[in-house]
Amino acid sequence: MSNTQENFSTASLATTSADLKNAQPQRLNKQQQLQDAGISNCQTQINALTAQIAALSTPSTIASLPIEDLRANLSNYPATNYKVGRQFFATDWRVTYIVVLDSGSGQNQWYYESGMYEAPFPIRPGTPLLGVYDQGLEYRALGISAGVNFAITERWNGSGWEYLYGVSTGPYPSLMTLAGQLTATEIGWSFNETTYGHNHVWSGSVWQWGPGEMSGQTVGPQANPPNVGVWQACDGSTVQISQPDGSAPANVVTQNLNGVSASGNVVLASGGFSTTIVAASASTGTAAAVTATGSVNAITSINPPSSLDGGMPPLYTGSWWIRV
Repeated sequence: MSNTQENFSTASLATTSADLKNAQPQRLNKQQQLQDAGISNCQTQINALTAQIAALSTPSTIASLPIEDLRANLSNYPATNYKVGRQFFATDWRVTYIVVLDSGSGQNQWYYESGMYEAPFPIRPGTPLLGVYDQGLEYRALGISAGVNFAITERWNGSGWEYLYGVSTGPYPSLMTLAGQLTATEIGWSFNETTYGHNHVWSGSVWQWGPGEMSGQTVGPQANPPNVGVWQACDGSTVQISQPDGSAPANVVTQNLNGVSASGNVVLASGGFSTTIVAASASTGTAAAVTATGSVNAITSINPPSSLDGGMPPLYTGSWWIRV
């Protein structure tokens, strides 16, 4: 090898070695930059997650998924901590409340929004749990309690329940029990009592007869009582007559229209419990002849018409009945 070639090779090696020395810091710097960028990106994501967590811990900053809890715990979530539109779902009542800016107070309030609460009548809620912000809440009474099948639907008016529709059914004594539970706002509540077969309607303070209802009227003569309601025969016995307000029935002695009265007189209008049609016939009797001088002998006998010899007009025999 010539001296020139040897010097070139030595110079090349020196240059390469110098380049390597210079490149090493550059690579290190590049890696450091990548690491720094990665750390910065991670820090950005961490900051974003931290902000989201902070938002979740600060209710006033969100209006997203409904809060779910028991209705009795609604007061644990002050509406002032939430944005308008935030919802609360009562898991036991199956109804939803929503945050609304109240025009009166100028503050956020929970307002009833939707859903129907269904529960037995004895646990129907009222004040102080319910108030003005529950207005519109609908409630349906379910099941049978104390022999009464309630089957009615009501709506909260802000201070009390209002009857909407439905008919309750139960025995006569239940009327007085319910009278102590219903209020002035539940006008129209309909109740079918099963003891005497009447319909009663709540007036707001007392029970009254439903449409077309009454007691104490009589019908007849007919073979059988009407097929609506409860009737007793008018045979002189004592019967209990129901009252429109559901108070204790009145004891009434009926007229004896279905046979022999206490005085022994036969009541012809009834004819007992028979449905036989009796044909009419002429009266019978014996009269004296008229003489040539115009004198008339006295009538010796005459048989008046009676239900026994057929001399009465056609008579439908049946019974009389009184509505109890």
